[in-house]
Formats: sequence, structure tokens, C-alpha cells
Amino acid sequence: MVSLGVEVPVGLGYEPERLEGAWAELRDEGRRRAQLITNATAAKQLIRDKLGLVAPALLESACEPFDSPTWLASLEVVVERCGGDAARAAAMGYEAFAAAVAAALGGWGGQRVGGTCRQLFSALGDGRGVARMRPAALRRARGALADLKYARARRAQAEADMIALLGELGVDADRICEIPGLSAATLAAILAETGDLHKYESSSSVVKHAGMSPARNESGGFRGRAKISRRGRPVLRLAVWRATWPVLRHCAVLAAKHAALTSRADDSRLTPEQARVACAASLLRWIWSLTVHGTRWDARIAAGELGHHHAMAA
Repeated sequence: MVSLGVEVPVGLGYEPERLEGAWAELRDEGRRRAQLITNATAAKQLIRDKLGLVAPALLESACEPFDSPTWLASLEVVVERCGGDAARAAAMGYEAFAAAVAAALGGWGGQRVGGTCRQLFSALGDGRGVARMRPAALRRARGALADLKYARARRAQAEADMIALLGELGVDADRICEIPGLSAATLAAILAETGDLHKYESSSSVVKHAGMSPARNESGGFRGRAKISRRGRPVLRLAVWRATWPVLRHCAVLAAKHAALTSRADDSRLTPEQARVACAASLLRWIWSLTVHGTRWDARIAAGELGHHHAMAA
């Protein structure tokens, strides 16, 4: 069964895709967002590699440097305004350096210069690293930093467009995103690949569509460990996988599930990676249930403490 040039497995409880209008737009924006995330990740890795080689102290000046707008703006001043010359940046003096960082901060989504600015400024005098390679490495880092800034800005715009499309499609993102750690942008990325969840007969159909349903490796007397089938949409699988990380950090129900799956005392114990896949499948089931049944998030139901007949209608 083929539609839109994509082979669609039979028997998963949904109709072939016929994306039109806002659903087609949402998928296009979702694919663009996914590519921008990949581009940003590549840029961050290049910056990390180059700074680690020639100026490790700059990396060490922040605990999570790429999550800090102040660190990013400070690095931009060093590699852009000062041409990657640490001595030149240090010669500005801290007050002038901080003023330049404040001017660049808005481009990274920051509002106030934090203490990381002084820490990076203090690290300018650290001579560790391969000095002879510093000019070339910092030039590469400068290009990667520009790529990162562009990708972040374009991703923000893509996510804003996707969230607006959810409204056009009648998706109550605020209600569904009561799942702790799930944002409207990640929800939109998932729905961009599933399409309208009402076309699926059950949550299991959605999980199969993502290729996250268990598939056993068995033959005769051989019994292998169960793995996910991967017979589904890989881009959807990636979107759910990415969405699961923040939910695991903020949702006690999913964190408890992960802990239980990795702490079993028998052969059914899963590795952390396998447990995250199981948690991703659970997240997808929750999203389907909240969307199709119009209910609100309830941690007790998600944890199995209450039956679904206790769900409160939105």
C-alpha cells in the first residue's frame, strides 16, 4: 500500500497518508526543524573540538557552555571582534569586554550578562592548548559559531510556525503539554510525523508506525532478546526519542518506569538505552490518549494507579 511515494505497512490500524493543507505544512516545518537541530549539533561539536585543542580553558569557563547565552556571546566577542586573539580580547579590559558581550547577548536570546562572562575573560590568560594551531582552529570555530547562531534562530522561527499550525489544526497543545517536560515544539515535531492521531485505531498503532514495537528474535529452540522492530517511520522515531529526554528529567512517572526497567533482578532487565526506548513508546501512547480522548494528564493514571475510566474530560 503506497501513498505519496512512501510505503505504508498494512494492518497497523490506520489509513494511508494523504497529507493536505496544514498537516502537510506541519510535516515540512518538522523536517526543517530536524535538519536545523542536526546542523546545530554539528556546529557545537566542531566548536568543542577546536576549543578543546587550542583553548580548553574557554570551554571550562562554563559548566554547560552551549546552554549559556552569556558564554556564547562572550565567545563571539573573542572570535569575531577580536579575531580569535585572546591577548587582544584581554587587553580590552573587563568592563569593555563585558559591554561588548552585552551588545552581542540579544543575538543568543539572553537578556543579562551573567557571571560566566568574567569567568571566560579570566580564562583568556590560560596558555594551555596547541599554540601553533590556535589561529586556524579559532577561525574554524568562528565559522561554526556563526552556523550555530543561524541554526538556532531558524529553529526558533520554525518552532513558532509549527506551534501556530497546531492551533490551526485544532490541537490543544496546552492540555497535552501538561505532561511534565513536553513542550509544544516537541509535540508539534511528533505530530508532524504521525499526522492526525484520530486516524489510528489505538495507541499501539502509533507505536508500530514509529517502529518502536517489540520484535523477538526467535528460531526453533533459540530465544533472543526482544528488540524494537524499526519497521516504521524513522523520522518519527527520532522525534519521539528527542522528546523523551526532557520528559525523563521532569516527569516522575516516566523516570520511575525507566528505573524499574533497568533494575530488574532477572533476565528481563533492560539496558538504559532499551529502557529509554520503552519510555519513548509510553510517551507516544500518552500523547495519543490525551489527543484522541480529550482527557487531561493525570500522573496516577499514567502510573497505572487508576484505571482510564477515572480520566477527567478536558
